[in-house]
Amino acid sequence: KDSGEARGIIAALVPHIQRCSDTFTEQSVSSALYGLQRVGESEEAVAVLMALLPHVQNCPASFTEQGLSNSLYGLRCCRDTEEARAILAALAPRIQKCEEEFKPQGIGSSLYGLQQFADSPELELVLSAMCPKISECSMVFQPWEVAMALRGLAWCSEACTPALAVVEALVPHVESCRPLHSRRLHLAFSGLRHLGSGTAVTQMVSALAPHVRRARDLQPETVAILREVLAPMRSTEAEDLLSALDRLPGSLEDQGWGARARDPEQSDLPKGWSVHRQGDRVFYHHPEHGSQWSKPGEEFPDGWTSHVGPC
Repeated sequence: KDSGEARGIIAALVPHIQRCSDTFTEQSVSSALYGLQRVGESEEAVAVLMALLPHVQNCPASFTEQGLSNSLYGLRCCRDTEEARAILAALAPRIQKCEEEFKPQGIGSSLYGLQQFADSPELELVLSAMCPKISECSMVFQPWEVAMALRGLAWCSEACTPALAVVEALVPHVESCRPLHSRRLHLAFSGLRHLGSGTAVTQMVSALAPHVRRARDLQPETVAILREVLAPMRSTEAEDLLSALDRLPGSLEDQGWGARARDPEQSDLPKGWSVHRQGDRVFYHHPEHGSQWSKPGEEFPDGWTSHVGPC
């Protein structure tokens, strides 16, 4: 659990990691990264990632499926920093070279660990490496494994081709798994929020549709996520689901929600810009210009200028 004491221990470990001259084993790397899962947002965790990076890069061992899934899962609370992305880049070729079949739990845990990461070359490397592992998996997914896998794509945009490939690879696993209840549907659809309404997302919505229809007691926040994903889509399946949501007892309107979740920050944005959130902070993304914290089109005081760069 994140606490001042935990952060103090992590900070004290950093110089020891930096001075360590022994070669890290696969278990050493995966255990170290797995241990960051609840303190990943802290500055101390960023310092640990920086100290661990050369050990991860220089580890000569082949990684097992469990070692890789534990390593990625440990990043689930880590901020999308240069240090964290460097760890992703170091793990990606090890995923490609792993000869073990990835089990559903390993796939779900691995992708779930990516939920704080927005589009980047490093993230694309990991998603590209995971995609064939998902397609090759011969086991039946459990509902929580599907939900975790999709949730891991929460900050990916429709410009991220490997993310869409992962969605497409997950479709048959969603079709064959047991029903997802409200909380798991919330996680699954939250991973689709920024991925657009193209072929891969349309196929996934069709795969999730029977789960939505069987679900009972959908919570208002889950219905809001469903509407947000479905509203831009033009498929018959999406339109049917929206109509079904309108007929739910105790609809959003009855509970004081709008017909569709609306973000006031989205209003008056220049063409091509979209609004996103990282924790409590709002940032803006454009497929060509990248991301920035300041709202595009805002007027600045004399002498001030805006610049676009990575968040």
